[in-house]
Amino acid sequence: MGEIPVWGWIIMLAWILGFTIPGIIKVKNGSVWGILLATIGLAFLGAVWAFCYYELYKKDIEIKRIANLVAKLNAVEEKISDKQDNN
Repeated sequence: MGEIPVWGWIIMLAWILGFTIPGIIKVKNGSVWGILLATIGLAFLGAVWAFCYYELYKKDIEIKRIANLVAKLNAVEEKISDKQDNN
């Protein structure tokens, strides 16, 4: 499928550092709200990761669609040139 773009890794790292790690530290110090922070961090981590893979998938599909259109266009051009040669 391909690699995750650099910006995807940066966003994921920011969410981990911004929510998950402070959440774990808060839980370690006895605050229940740390569970919420850690959960938000991991949920957004998964969402960003999935978005990055979806964008790669869409890009691959678009490339295949364009290649298919180019092949059809070449076939039409070949038929047109054959008709012109026969006339």
